Amino acid sequence: MRSSFSRLTIAICCAGLLSPATQAQQLPSDSCVEPTLPPNMNRAPVANAFYRTATAYQKCLMEFADEQKALADTHSKAANAAIAKWNAFSKKHSAKQEASQQGTSGS
Repeated sequence: MRSSFSRLTIAICCAGLLSPATQAQQLPSDSCVEPTLPPNMNRAPVANAFYRTATAYQKCLMEFADEQKALADTHSKAANAAIAKWNAFSKKHSAKQEASQQGTSGS
């Protein structure tokens, strides 16, 4: 009976790999506007304007990256909670199964 429980565990894990949630998904994209490099940056006002837009672009990208990291952290915590839930379920039912087997083999 123990081997069938192990096969069931493997089957459930493999089924999760094939679920729609794990299929390739469209990656989120930032809405940051990349600045255009001016043809002549020899003049201070042109160079200053470019550096301001480049700095704003960097800030936008970093904010986007921080938002994505926070989302990834949330998803990672949810995944870990699901794994812990499965482990608790598996441990509880394995202990019941072992106790049941000991009760029938001890007679």
